[in-house]
Amino acid sequence: MVQATRQHKDDWHLFDFVWAAATVHEESVLFLRAAPGAAPDGPLLLPPHVVLSVRSASGRVEYVAGRDFEVDRPSRRLVLLPDSRIPFLERAALYRPAGQDGGIAHLAGQPGVHLLFGEGHYFHDLQTVVTYMAAEPWYGTVPPHCGTALARTRARLAKAQPLRVCLSGDSISAGANASACTGAPPSMPPYGPLLCSGLAARYGSPVAFRNLAVGGMGAAHGIEVGAEAAAWRPDLMLVAYGMNDVGRRDPETYRQQIAAGMERVRQGNPEVEFVLVAPMLGNPEWVHTPPEMFPRYRDALASLCGPTAALADLTQLWTDVLRRKRYHDLTGNGVNHPNDWGHRLYAQVLLALLSPPAA
Repeated sequence: MVQATRQHKDDWHLFDFVWAAATVHEESVLFLRAAPGAAPDGPLLLPPHVVLSVRSASGRVEYVAGRDFEVDRPSRRLVLLPDSRIPFLERAALYRPAGQDGGIAHLAGQPGVHLLFGEGHYFHDLQTVVTYMAAEPWYGTVPPHCGTALARTRARLAKAQPLRVCLSGDSISAGANASACTGAPPSMPPYGPLLCSGLAARYGSPVAFRNLAVGGMGAAHGIEVGAEAAAWRPDLMLVAYGMNDVGRRDPETYRQQIAAGMERVRQGNPEVEFVLVAPMLGNPEWVHTPPEMFPRYRDALASLCGPTAALADLTQLWTDVLRRKRYHDLTGNGVNHPNDWGHRLYAQVLLALLSPPAA
């Protein structure tokens, strides 16, 4: 169990929601070179008015405009200059012949082609973070507040009362590829602790957090840990499965398993409220994460929502972001985990759900 205090590291910019803030903080980019001789480039989410900083994802190296990169504002791209210190990948390196090190099986429809894969901080070390003032507003769906749902949780926060938050889920929720979990700077926590520290800072509530997530698990795991979760007496239960379920292409069974897990928790803790987390998108080229299934699994979760259960829709946010960004800008391992910026997006959607919108 982790006890969150009212303090949290301001560098995480938890309440500078990417869809609402005038300044986009530490947006991640993985620069790619399309072909030999071409200049590597990386897209930004929004057109930049002023680029304030470009750093290594670790935060330890500051890159310089005119030396390392130039800004192509009309195309929302940063373009690397000759002899730039910024790391990049050849686009062809995203694919590996079967059996070659550094790959994972496999490209959808092509078993002989594997996708670039790396756990730990492999991708983190290749990524760059950009902070800039945006010239245009957010273009996508705005993640909503929960409205009248989760009344008990919202009341406890409004009165700065203690809040107990429990999380069940898969490797994303366990913290996979967040820099704090890989031993890499800047040591940003995964989204569960980020959410709790943000709530504690915003409301003054002491927030206790327990994480039951286990890598590789699907929705049936929520049933297995339901009694253990209930015994801890959480006020708010986060249920975050789906990435390991979508490959089965069976949203109805997923819905039934999520509902059964919720009921198991309610049996031991009738006052509990839920946030159901629809996951980020997996790599659309990976055979195990068919992109067309994610909205169907999200809709299955939405059907279980009501006064005591709300939806945190990362599926829609990822869909909107990927209209302008590359998948490898947000990935922690190449196929199905977020990087630091991705974990921050998770936390921001959850904080927006539980925080009244700004006037």
